[in-house]
Amino acid sequence: MRVAIIDDIKEDRKHIHSLLDKYALQNALNIETDEFATGEEFLVCFEKGKYELILSDIYMDRISGIDMARNIRLADEDCFIVFLTISNSFAQESYELNSFNYIVKPVSEEKFFDTLMRIEDKIRKNNTTLHVTAKGSGSIKLSIPFNKIMYIDIVNRNVCVHMKDNIIEISETLSECGKQLLINDNFCNCCKGVIVNFEYVRKVFNTDFLMENNDLVPIKKRYNQEIKSAYMSYKLKSIIEV
Repeated sequence: MRVAIIDDIKEDRKHIHSLLDKYALQNALNIETDEFATGEEFLVCFEKGKYELILSDIYMDRISGIDMARNIRLADEDCFIVFLTISNSFAQESYELNSFNYIVKPVSEEKFFDTLMRIEDKIRKNNTTLHVTAKGSGSIKLSIPFNKIMYIDIVNRNVCVHMKDNIIEISETLSECGKQLLINDNFCNCCKGVIVNFEYVRKVFNTDFLMENNDLVPIKKRYNQEIKSAYMSYKLKSIIEV
């Protein structure tokens, strides 16, 4: 895992760096760490996919950690951002930027290590892939990351994997996909012929989920309340983890 630490206080950077080294040693991990004294310095070398985790102070000269994060999110929606700061003042703004956590200084080992463990778990889940065959391609095998799948349904008897920008028809049945996906609590068989990823649900209506791409995904009438409860449990778990 490659990590960036951005903080204008050298002692704070060194403290976080030492905690990362200790966590890596205890968990037999390879963590590469880069330190930056300003947000501007970091943004000069930042590029999508370069860092899996960004640890940043908020109160810095010139560009704040919040403004820096806004720039990061324009290029990279997937990297984990954790704010380390002296105040709760910007907690709301940080969560609007999809930050993973907001830790008030001084950063304790217990709190920091707990955050790293949960990030590791998220990374493992994100790296889990659906193994399928593209329909009409002969035998082209695909490995689609779980976190890229918005939902899967059946259209004109074809099983389709819906992602943010693409729809792929596959040869596997929905049941075969379900055996891979439904072991993960992100996914739910919300209606006959549909498996939805709760992570992409924007809003819940009476009989449908509104997805991030504005598609409506139906909720099984017979198990309407159970499915909605499963969704709420998933969302509450995510909030509690943060």
